[in-house]
Amino acid sequence: MPAETQGTQEFLKFFRVHRARDTATFKCLFAAVQEAEEIQDFKQSAGRPPAANAGHMPAANRVGSTSAHTSRFTSSSQVSTERHQEAECHLLDRLVKDQDSILELARPLDPERRSLVQDIASEAAQFLESYLAAEPAAKQGESAAAMDATAELHPDSPMQPLGSMPTPQARTALENSALLCEKLDLAKRWLLWQSIDNKKRMYKSIRALVEFVALVVQGRLASSAGPNSSSGLGRRLVLPSSKYDLEPIDADDGMHIDMGLTCAKPGSKSGALREQVSYYELLAVLEAEVKGGNSGFEQAFKQLIVYAQQMFQQQHNLRFAWGITASGRDARVCHFGPDKAVSSRPMSVATADGRRAFIEVLVNWSLCEKSQLGHDSTMEYMSDLKCWQIACPDDAGSTGGGARTAYYYFTTVNCHADRVFGRHTRCFLATDEKPTDAVSKEKPLIPKMVIKDSWAFAKPNAADDACDEVETLKKIRRGLSGRKDCHDIIIPEIIVGGRVSFQLNGEWVEDNTTTMYQLCEAGDTASAKRQLGEIGGTTSEQRQLGETEDTTSEQRQSGKVGDAMDELRKQPETPSSSDSTFRAHRRIVMTPIGEPLDSTTSVAEFVTVVCDAMRCHSAIVKHCGILHRDISDNNVLVYRTNNSIARGVLIDFDYAIEVKPGERENRKEMAGTLPFMSINNLMTSDVERTSLDDWESMLCLICFYATLGTIS
Repeated sequence: MPAETQGTQEFLKFFRVHRARDTATFKCLFAAVQEAEEIQDFKQSAGRPPAANAGHMPAANRVGSTSAHTSRFTSSSQVSTERHQEAECHLLDRLVKDQDSILELARPLDPERRSLVQDIASEAAQFLESYLAAEPAAKQGESAAAMDATAELHPDSPMQPLGSMPTPQARTALENSALLCEKLDLAKRWLLWQSIDNKKRMYKSIRALVEFVALVVQGRLASSAGPNSSSGLGRRLVLPSSKYDLEPIDADDGMHIDMGLTCAKPGSKSGALREQVSYYELLAVLEAEVKGGNSGFEQAFKQLIVYAQQMFQQQHNLRFAWGITASGRDARVCHFGPDKAVSSRPMSVATADGRRAFIEVLVNWSLCEKSQLGHDSTMEYMSDLKCWQIACPDDAGSTGGGARTAYYYFTTVNCHADRVFGRHTRCFLATDEKPTDAVSKEKPLIPKMVIKDSWAFAKPNAADDACDEVETLKKIRRGLSGRKDCHDIIIPEIIVGGRVSFQLNGEWVEDNTTTMYQLCEAGDTASAKRQLGEIGGTTSEQRQLGETEDTTSEQRQSGKVGDAMDELRKQPETPSSSDSTFRAHRRIVMTPIGEPLDSTTSVAEFVTVVCDAMRCHSAIVKHCGILHRDISDNNVLVYRTNNSIARGVLIDFDYAIEVKPGERENRKEMAGTLPFMSINNLMTSDVERTSLDDWESMLCLICFYATLGTIS
């Protein structure tokens, strides 16, 4: 047997202490290390190009941008099947139904803009009701002049740029617009349920109704000098895709959406309906089912969950997502947040009130602030420079409101939010140097740091948040500083970091789940801030961080999701912070920039990296009293030194907890990431959780890669 290296010494040292618990685990892990050392001396050969296929793991392919552990050797149809199975579970454990208060989230906060919404919605609804009540002969009696004007504007097809719509000054009145009547002639088939025996006819009718509302909005905005600015106060048209039952160009699962809703500036060339859409640009997806009632809604909702996952994955500035279901003549608005989905009550388009409510939803989306559509206003795409600008708080405060803020620039998204619910972790490779010219292949951005953006569990009061990753990493650095046995351990270094804030109706507010669900319910920012002040601490119903934490809510594919879901199943009257787990939007800028574990080029290099990561894990437990609790493929990175030697870096301390010196960690909640969770966590047993659970996760990680290989 070869002499013990530093890597095997770490494995042996730990398991000699705990071998009574799991001798089989120790033997398997030790054998894996020994086998790698017999192939070659990994500490000497790491970083060198190996001989042809010597020590290489089998190659594997990925599908799209899905997470590694769900995409190995899977086709797009298999990915689709997995997502539908997950959607079945989310229908049971994540959906809060019949909450009309969710509609308030998109209602403009500015009083003038809110009044304008009511005027436009009333005007559109009155015209619609007059049209439906009119006799066919009356509808055929439109003036020839109006018909000729419409034919001149739209000679070939009704699918023309809405930007070409005649202004109110060019018409005598809305009622004289043949184009509006043309849209309503199609829309009435859904509203009155005329010959709707398949989804295709339903699509056309719903699309025409959305177009009708956009035309009315455009007419009013063209004649209105309402408030508008680049800070997020919107004046936009909500438009349907010209095609239906289409596959977005950036889809990775081969699935077709029924209809995509996008935004366009009034009067611009982008007002033309698009044949092709991408998840990257969608405001919402509309999913239709001919079958009405609850069964039709649930079928459509499950589809929306799958599409929302793609929206979060492709839109890296998306905080929450919108969707609409149409089951029979019932329309519902759905909101997808970090921990739950909330749907409105059915808006029956068979009634005047239901039609008015549906119209108002579209008008609200046309006039609300960008943040109310789900967009992160602290991230901005700079079209002239072809890159993104992102505001990052320092550790003394948050973005805005007088706090120090640093700006960074990026083009590369290293990690996408690939789940509907959970932390929505994204990582951007960025630089602090603003480009002077447009970014291109010839003039690329050279990243110097990585920005982690996530919605982690937290305490409402930042000062009480013991699990803040910024503070955890600072404590780790202090604990390991100056120790001889830790001099070569690589720990992420914080540049700046903290909780994100954004401007809403001209005032700075912290971005968290309380803000997400309560600001718009308050009616204006001032009263909203009073509400936030009243709930500065957690309520008795709210889960206490570190006591019943569930770090895998975004990964689990079963209905057994812990105490948080028990709270959601109560379906409270309003979706406020008191009924769901509190999450804070955090952003951290760190170095060094690592590579995924997949980038290792040999077994020896792979073992070097995981040994480094677990050396770091042991040192942090020993010297800092901190337990990581989430060992997974995404949380072990490869850092290559100047001489190309591969080293391992342990990252993501969002769910790390303190362990008192000399005591064993005895928390019993589930923690970890599928499929690397320990048996204790998978079985939700009452056995105390210890550092061995993290080591067991590492064993699962090694077995995973030994079986399926790396990309390299």
